[in-house]
Amino acid sequence: MNLPMGVRRILAVHVLPNALLREIDPLPATERSALREDGPIRVLARLGTEKGVLPLLTAAACLPSSRPLHVQLATAAFESADGSQGKLLSRCRTISDKADHITLSTGTLPWDEVPPSLSEAALVIVPSLRETFGLVALEAMSVGTPVIAYRTGNLERRSPRAGVMCCGGASSAG
Repeated sequence: MNLPMGVRRILAVHVLPNALLREIDPLPATERSALREDGPIRVLARLGTEKGVLPLLTAAACLPSSRPLHVQLATAAFESADGSQGKLLSRCRTISDKADHITLSTGTLPWDEVPPSLSEAALVIVPSLRETFGLVALEAMSVGTPVIAYRTGNLERRSPRAGVMCCGGASSAG
């Protein structure tokens, strides 16, 4: 079939499920209260310097903590420079391996496991130094989990009452 100039044939279509399209009831108040006392802190992020995971791990590793920090990092099909994701992951692993309270996992968390994972956290940190949408913050809020994030991009507009918004982000990253 001849296509008009500048139009390409789509070889495959992939539907990416959105965890926000599923209704999940927030945990009962007694469970949420217990999590706030000693539940894990969670971070879900893509490997990229703008996601702010390395500075977060650096700070968290210096803190004596009995509260676990679970960090889930996923690679992307794109990167800012060849090998940049591997180098960043190596630096993150070096830091997390030295801190007993930090667990670093890699790979994509299946979309249907995202809401339960976030709902079982005391809070979710979105350490992005620059953020355009902030899906993880929305997913955490949708299950009643508080969020800590920088006042950057759309995060402040999307989560003004769902957690703590910190000054910083790209302007203080340098």
